[in-house]
Amino acid sequence: MNEHWTDVLPVNEHGRRALTFSVARRVVAMDPAGWYVAPFSLGWTVGKATGRTDKDRYFHVVKQDGEPLFFDSVDAAHSFLRLELKVTRAAVMSHSGD
Repeated sequence: MNEHWTDVLPVNEHGRRALTFSVARRVVAMDPAGWYVAPFSLGWTVGKATGRTDKDRYFHVVKQDGEPLFFDSVDAAHSFLRLELKVTRAAVMSHSGD
């Protein structure tokens, strides 16, 4: 049975899986689809959709402190995905998937 990309996510101090920047490249290699740019606070963040409908539908990429990566613009978020993670396509969400 193939490993699902969510299985490689580390568990945070609250017992929930987290899409950390350090594991994001591995996730891209396992499943390059489903990445997104979404509104966050007064800017934008990036993440990956699981395709699930019951729970844990979206994972924002987070820093070591557990806070989502933050970008001032959609273009900056797309550039990060393209340059750092080699993700060439990402949907732009109109509202946060929290």
